[in-house]
Amino acid sequence: VIFGINIKLKDKTSSLDNCVGLDCTTFSTTTERHSTLKPETSASKRTEPSILTTSSTPIIPSISTYTRTNESETPPSEYCFPVGWKTVGDKIVSQGYYKSVTVDDDFNVYVINAGLHSLEKWSSSNKLIQRYFNGNFGDTALFYHALSQSLYFCYTWDGNLGIYRLDSNHSKPVNVLNNTMSGIGGDIFVLFRVKNHVIKWTVNNPSGILVADGNGSNSNTGGTVSLNALAVNEIDNTIYLMDQIGPRVLKFTNSSTIGTVIFDATTKTEIFSDVQPTSNYGWALIADKTGNIILAINEKISILTSDGKFNVTILKDYRGREDKTIPNSAPEAMAFDRLGNLYVLDSFRRVLKFNRTSTTCTNTNS
Repeated sequence: VIFGINIKLKDKTSSLDNCVGLDCTTFSTTTERHSTLKPETSASKRTEPSILTTSSTPIIPSISTYTRTNESETPPSEYCFPVGWKTVGDKIVSQGYYKSVTVDDDFNVYVINAGLHSLEKWSSSNKLIQRYFNGNFGDTALFYHALSQSLYFCYTWDGNLGIYRLDSNHSKPVNVLNNTMSGIGGDIFVLFRVKNHVIKWTVNNPSGILVADGNGSNSNTGGTVSLNALAVNEIDNTIYLMDQIGPRVLKFTNSSTIGTVIFDATTKTEIFSDVQPTSNYGWALIADKTGNIILAINEKISILTSDGKFNVTILKDYRGREDKTIPNSAPEAMAFDRLGNLYVLDSFRRVLKFNRTSTTCTNTNS
């Protein structure tokens, strides 16, 4: 049973040299417009929005932050992270019961409409471009792989359950978990929530490998209750899993399937001094292209270092542009586009885009 999986891909030959933005592709970023997914039928096909791209010069927003050591604060120069994003977001997707979100290189947003059992593609101007597999698409994680310009997801097609990809060369999904594994484009990491573990598939190897076991325990983990989020450091394949209760973040290295707790909200209470105790509940976890962790708790989104130290709040008291007041809406999924803008799928079942605000380093602690 594969339900609510999380998918991450990593290209073994990836390079950060051409990285643009906080969560740009590690594989390649160019100034060209890329082809997008073909619909299953030509009917109701809409014209793609014209979106200008930027130069290939890397744009890495950053901020110097503080960490806590024995209740004192010192500004370590090695920590320089994105300043954050505007607290007012633009509504990109609405009008449905949505789950999962990812963004392609043309800033189109893909979501699952759980009410209509379909995969939907939206433009950056809040317009529905295409609906795929209407009435025949289940709840799954989505992942956009920029190198192959492909959308990956878990799907049952022609009676076969597997990891599928859609791209401009195919009008139907292609199962990449086949005998040759030649079409996956990179390593695939899948979190099986029911089993509390992560399986990795590699190029040219059809056998999955257990790389993270949430049921394992040591003096630091104590086992897990419910793993609900997966993030992978695309530089070294370090895996981060979020235990929903706490929340806790566990780190798994290449050398061990047993994780170590690097963040525990029940012990780092100073982080949530400005959040109601009843709201300390983990909702979403992603990693940026430098290995930093972005953690969403009901009322705010924070960046943590790869060792789990708290650094800075990047979004708090955020809302949609049309909201008259700040809603009590929890993030349920997050994604970046290649320019570092942050997309949040919240509990109101809408996707808000928060534009990146600064590229300068300052000694400011939020």
